[in-house]
Amino acid sequence: PLPPLQPSNNYRLCFHPENDPTKEEQRVYQNYTQGLKTDIQNAQTRGTTLEKYHKDNLPFAIDIFHRLLVETNEKKGFGVRDRDYYLRFAENLKDFVTLYLYKYDHKKDIALTQEAISGLESRLEAIQKELNNPETAEKRKNRLLPTKRELESQLAAKQKRIQTAEKHRDDPYLSAWFFISLGNKTHYLYGANSVFLRDLKLTSTYHDMVRDSILCGAESMNMGGSLKLSTKEIKDDPMYDVYLHKQKHNGEFVEMPGEYLLVTYPKLFDLLHNKLKYFRRIIFRKK
Repeated sequence: PLPPLQPSNNYRLCFHPENDPTKEEQRVYQNYTQGLKTDIQNAQTRGTTLEKYHKDNLPFAIDIFHRLLVETNEKKGFGVRDRDYYLRFAENLKDFVTLYLYKYDHKKDIALTQEAISGLESRLEAIQKELNNPETAEKRKNRLLPTKRELESQLAAKQKRIQTAEKHRDDPYLSAWFFISLGNKTHYLYGANSVFLRDLKLTSTYHDMVRDSILCGAESMNMGGSLKLSTKEIKDDPMYDVYLHKQKHNGEFVEMPGEYLLVTYPKLFDLLHNKLKYFRRIIFRKK
C-alpha cells in the first residue's frame, strides 16, 4: 500500500476561549504531568530565554531555525527543505506566522548552579561535623551516611553542569519553533533542537505556544503528528518517543482518515511520481 499523503494522526490541545485567559492557562497547565511541569520550570529558570519573531527580522529567525532543523535532521532523519522554502513560507504568511527561538544564557545557568552547590556544600559540612562529633550515636551516624552519599552525588552532578555550561559561553540557540495562528486554531508546524539540549539536560517545551494560543482565543492547538501507526505494538512505533512527550500534555490523540493515491497506471505512476521526484531532489540539492 502507498503511504498517506497527509499525516494519519494529530496530537492537539483543546481550550475554552470563553474562560479568562489566565485561569484557562492555569487549567491547562494543571493537566500536565509533573515531569512536564518540571521541564518547563527548568527551562524558565536554568538559563533559557525566549525570542519571538513576527513579521520583522524573519530572515534572521529563519537562519537560526533552519540551522537547527538541519542539525535535528542529521540526528533523526525526518527530512528538511532548503532555507528559502521556509523563508518564503514565513514571509507569505507573515501576518500569521511566529518564530520562537530559545537561547541559552550560560551566566544565568552558572549562577543558579553555583547557588545550589553552595547549599549542598553547607549541608555536607554540617553532616560531616556531626559525624566527626564523638557524642554522635552510632545509629545516628548510620542514618547520616546514606544522606551524605546522596548529597555528594548531587554535588558532583552540579559541578559537572558548571563544566558543561562553561563550554557554551557563546550563548547558542537551543530550540526553534515554527508557529502559525489562523482563525480559532493554532498550529505547531515545525520544530528543531540543538544537541546542546541533551548536554545541558534541558528539554524543549511547547508551553509558550500554548499560552499564546490561549491569549489569542484559540479553541485548539495542533501539535502535529506523533505516531507512524506502522507497527502492531505501539511501543515499536518509530515515533513512540515523540508520542510519549506530547502525551505529557494530556491532550487528544486524533486519528485522521488520511489521503491515498489510487494508481491505475503503475508504470506511468512510477515514472512521474517516484523517479521524477527522485531526480527533482537531486537537482534541487545541487542548487
